[in-house]
Amino acid sequence: METVMERVGMKFLSGTSSMVRRVNRDLIREALKYMDGASAADLALTTDLSVATCSRLIQELAETGEAVELEPESQGSRPARRYAYNINHAL
Repeated sequence: METVMERVGMKFLSGTSSMVRRVNRDLIREALKYMDGASAADLALTTDLSVATCSRLIQELAETGEAVELEPESQGSRPARRYAYNINHAL
């Protein structure tokens, strides 16, 4: 499966921390647009970012309404939080 970074054509990026954070947020945003729902671990696999970074950035997107938390799918142990891109965010 092609990663978001490969799709965008990014192999290596350096710069200020705010620039890297913005790029990472864009990677999460683009990944969510292509996935039906994703946990931080799913996003980490897709974007090549760490689970901690994905978790933090997805939470930020959820706080602004750009991502929405989906209902848990599992009835067993504690299910991972899953998120989807909010297509109505810009409206």
